[in-house]
Amino acid sequence: MRSRIGEERPRRRLSLMGVVMAASALGTVVAIIVPNLPKFRAHGRQQEAKATLLRVYAAQTARFAVHGSYVSSIAQLGVTLPRENRYTLALSTPTEFTGVLRDSPAPDAPGPATSGICADRHHFGESQAPCKPAETVSANVTAGSTGSFIATVAANLDHDGVRDEWSISSEYRAAGSVSSATTCASGEAPAGEPCHDVDDIAR
Repeated sequence: MRSRIGEERPRRRLSLMGVVMAASALGTVVAIIVPNLPKFRAHGRQQEAKATLLRVYAAQTARFAVHGSYVSSIAQLGVTLPRENRYTLALSTPTEFTGVLRDSPAPDAPGPATSGICADRHHFGESQAPCKPAETVSANVTAGSTGSFIATVAANLDHDGVRDEWSISSEYRAAGSVSSATTCASGEAPAGEPCHDVDDIAR
């Protein structure tokens, strides 16, 4: 009996030490993850921007193949977005922007001149989902244009003074060019690829 008890005590001590070490490691992981959790969530939300722009690009490309022109009208383009969208989509310049207001659960009803879809403020509230188009890269399409198009999305993901802005174009855009300036991290914006013009999370 004594020999067995003597053998069990070191095992219990080792088990206790294992628990303490595991708890310490878990505490370290939590200390790292918890402060950065909002950033992790925001990076996940940025996938919405890419998906929206790729949807617009596909629709504009398909329309051009049939009609030989791009458009700045949401109704003519036939693009819809799922509700609870955080990003405001624009197919026109900020000064010409007219977006579908999502301040009620009613279905979208874009008119001929409607050039965007606002963030869903019915779900998130006006302060968290303002209907403001991107301003860093201005869309340059007008109805009936056959040259090129730029579509943009913008959202304030962490509720500060900086907005997360993305763009996509039918044309290759070189960094710093006057007619199609881009601030992509890669220094260029290939046609059909979303460009991250302003990173709200990195600031």
